[in-house]
Amino acid sequence: MTELSAKYGPVYKEKIGPLTHVVISDPLEYVKRIPTILTPEGFLPNLELELFKWAFESIGTFLFEERIGCLDHTPTRDADEFLKHLIGFFKYMQPLMYNLPIYKFYPTPTWRKYEYHADKVIENGMKFINKKVAELRAAGPDIFEGETVSLLTHFLSLDNVTIEDVNSHTLDIMMGGVETTSNATLWTLYMLAKTPSAQQTLYNQLAQVVPNKADVTAENLAHLPYLKGCLKEAFRFVHIDNHSLIEF
Repeated sequence: MTELSAKYGPVYKEKIGPLTHVVISDPLEYVKRIPTILTPEGFLPNLELELFKWAFESIGTFLFEERIGCLDHTPTRDADEFLKHLIGFFKYMQPLMYNLPIYKFYPTPTWRKYEYHADKVIENGMKFINKKVAELRAAGPDIFEGETVSLLTHFLSLDNVTIEDVNSHTLDIMMGGVETTSNATLWTLYMLAKTPSAQQTLYNQLAQVVPNKADVTAENLAHLPYLKGCLKEAFRFVHIDNHSLIEF
């Protein structure tokens, strides 16, 4: 976007803002509510959907520099729509990927549904992009001078990049990160539940490095080698691209 790059310069580095800590704390509130939402049989309903929403909120907040809102107790209509169409995108992408590619020759019903949800995801992403563009234009030419800024602002500062390009790149990153993150978390939790001794060891390390109500930071993550080991072990058993079938 030449208009913005003339104001904000061509080179910026990404940084994670304070919103990230808020997103991290949201699952903790969900954990506190678990005893109140268990089924009579003691099962936790819709855990896969909750993890998908958390991954979407986390990655979306980082990419769009704004909360999506799907983890709120009363999500906004826009947040619900974005989430619904993102789930639909993944749902109808799977049969297109793994079945005969008839859609390349004839627009099958599955292809039409996939195309519909993909268009809606692009439309919802563009709302966030346009809002950020308006904020940057209103902020003035010198507000970020000498500072590092986030990834989206960096994208918008590049020459020869349209708003549509920025939206496409941002959504590509989101598509690659949301389902893989939620699947990885789900299977890691499953593996830990199957191995109580490993779960206890991880809990002890977390309690020591990240005490109650402390923020999770890059610095203390570096002191959690057992957590990293648990993730790698889960990945060894189950590929993180093992697609889910979440219903919304």
